[in-house]
Amino acid sequence: MGFRDLVNLMDRLRAEKGCPWDKKQTLDSLKPFLIEETYEVIEAIENGQPEKLREELGDLLFHILFMSKVSADEGTFDIEDVIRFVYEKMRRRHPHVFGPVGAQPAAGDSQPYKATPDALKPAGLRAAIPKSGGSQKSSDAAPQDADEVLERWYEIKQHERDHKGISSLMDGIPRHLPALQKAQKVQRRAAQVGFDWEKAEDVLEKISEEMAELSEAISRRREDDIAEEVGDLLFSVVNVCRFLDVDAEDALRGTIAKFTERFREMERRVATGGSTLRDLSLEEMDTEWEAVKAKGKRTSEDKA
Repeated sequence: MGFRDLVNLMDRLRAEKGCPWDKKQTLDSLKPFLIEETYEVIEAIENGQPEKLREELGDLLFHILFMSKVSADEGTFDIEDVIRFVYEKMRRRHPHVFGPVGAQPAAGDSQPYKATPDALKPAGLRAAIPKSGGSQKSSDAAPQDADEVLERWYEIKQHERDHKGISSLMDGIPRHLPALQKAQKVQRRAAQVGFDWEKAEDVLEKISEEMAELSEAISRRREDDIAEEVGDLLFSVVNVCRFLDVDAEDALRGTIAKFTERFREMERRVATGGSTLRDLSLEEMDTEWEAVKAKGKRTSEDKA
């Protein structure tokens, strides 16, 4: 059983005598399922569950195939076009592995499925990109480490944007990305042209500045100013994460999970005494919270 079997299964589901529910779906109706499956993949990774990850990756793959089939039924593109496009894009963006743009596939490389439709125009894109895949300086030698690869990647992507007529580095960023992830992406784009802080300590100073401005806005009790300053503060915190190679989205999810577990433990502790958190004063809850934190710290030290 292989990929083609899954394609055939999808074709049958959407065929005239297929599944009424599957035939009814559109790209818009499938969006919530795609988002849900993506986060289930992330959860399986974070929980260290390889069996669950296998299942969720299958579900995610199925939804990609599903949306490709819907698009094929609309006459725009099919899954083979998707595969061809990403195949050529990945070769184009890895000249240090596959050779100059336009080179023939190396021995052992599998061939793309079929010719790409005119709408995708990979040949035109190839012509717009220098054969080095970047500037003369970076093309003198193959990149030696991950940082150099990333720099070359950015150069090639910029050539692609230029060819498509995308004038701003801020264009092409998905509107619906989670805010922390989007902030980090925006900051990385700006840093590509040197619009960036020199070191993380500079961003920490910016955080202090934003906190002072937030305090001033709070004292004035102007809700619009408060919301703006809170946004500026969060944006600066994300900048620190980027400088320290910390994924802001992952970091916050980790903290949320830690807080949630500690809160549940606090509820359990209070329940053993026949009470609920509503029965406790704030000071009493603070005492319970500190006890839970101390217990967690001891557990971590014992594991170490």
